[in-house]
Amino acid sequence: MIMVKRAGLLALCSLLLAGVVSGAPALDAEGQNIQRRQYYYDEQESIADQSANDPIGATNKVLKMPHLGDTDAATFHKKKYGALVSSEYGDDSQVPWFDNGDFPFIQTANAAASGDGWSWLPGEFEGFEMKHDLDISTGSTKITQPYYAMTGVNNNQVKRVLISLPGLHRDSWKYANLFYNALRYVQDKNKYGVEEGDVLIVAPVVLNLDDQAAGGTNGDDSDWAVYRKSNWEFGGNTQSPKADHSVSFYTALDKLIEKFLDKDQYPNVEKVVVAGHSLGGQAVQRYALLKHEKSYDDQVMYWVGNPGAYTWITSDRPTDADCGGSTNQFPYGLESGSTFPKYVQKMFDDGQNSGDIVNRFRSRKVRYALGLLDNGAGDTHCEAYTQGANHLQRGANFVKSLDDDGGFPDTHSVSYVAGLSHQDYPMIAAEPSLQYLFSES
Repeated sequence: MIMVKRAGLLALCSLLLAGVVSGAPALDAEGQNIQRRQYYYDEQESIADQSANDPIGATNKVLKMPHLGDTDAATFHKKKYGALVSSEYGDDSQVPWFDNGDFPFIQTANAAASGDGWSWLPGEFEGFEMKHDLDISTGSTKITQPYYAMTGVNNNQVKRVLISLPGLHRDSWKYANLFYNALRYVQDKNKYGVEEGDVLIVAPVVLNLDDQAAGGTNGDDSDWAVYRKSNWEFGGNTQSPKADHSVSFYTALDKLIEKFLDKDQYPNVEKVVVAGHSLGGQAVQRYALLKHEKSYDDQVMYWVGNPGAYTWITSDRPTDADCGGSTNQFPYGLESGSTFPKYVQKMFDDGQNSGDIVNRFRSRKVRYALGLLDNGAGDTHCEAYTQGANHLQRGANFVKSLDDDGGFPDTHSVSYVAGLSHQDYPMIAAEPSLQYLFSES
């Protein structure tokens, strides 16, 4: 099914400030005049009402949004991330619908950067500490995948684990904190029957060679996993420490999930939710598609928030951008002969084909969370533009492609969130997201 809910007061306030609800010209936070763009708020609400019983009809309405695919239209907001609110990311203050914005918001911990890399990471911050007990080695060289985990949690009480993935900047501590802020509200209000101690949030510390060069990987002799650029998001392998057998980030996720589904360590965990927004959402979609089959698969759920692109599951694309034959190459597709990371290639070596992979993906529990004003491009590679002009159009096109290729899966769902664009925390804190992340089974 597809669920579409209002984000809350912030959505309406944002649109009023932008002149979208009234249709009158207004100034955005940078003082630039903007005109009516896409659907008015009541039309977004109409999509919400329709979607509960007519999910593909709601998606079709999204795809008819005025100027959705026209990046030169006057209604197409030019702010870098497509946000209507003053914060560029929308994730540094409490959302108004949490007690009119008065519920305490924990600010994200500081880290230090040098050049393109992180030179220092927080070892602990409010509610979390860094753990170093996840050995992901597949050979004689030890490789450790560090991760942040909530403190003060009784292993015997935990029923649900949320694995938070970072965004483009590999800022795992930020996303751990955003999910934590949302969880605190859910627990404080006892929403969905979630009590303190029921949920454990963890976040892999994702570092790359830029961070290693900047000094952020715990020293020259560190056994911490280090990846190359953003290859981690599509299952790429470690680059450091040097080892005969490098390890995929997806293998690290497999081992992290298995740790929390180990009844000897966490006897009452029922569900693990892998969640990410933006590049993190991109990573979650690809992991949900490509994850090796395990006996515990029905205990794992996936939350895909506003990804910049998808690994498409058919060879057809909704636009005609000419990418010189690379349109369906991995990670944008599953074309035979693509350069797959070892984690993915192993499935083909074991006799599986792309049809097997897609069928398994369609059986997994996946939620797509898409802001109805998210007109930012995100991924600007040619292959991404074959999927649509921006986050929202690509997401709606992907939903439609699932329906066209065998019907929209019963195990998949979509939350179109009214009034929000590419805003991390408000997307996480939207009602349908909260319920899926912390309660739905």
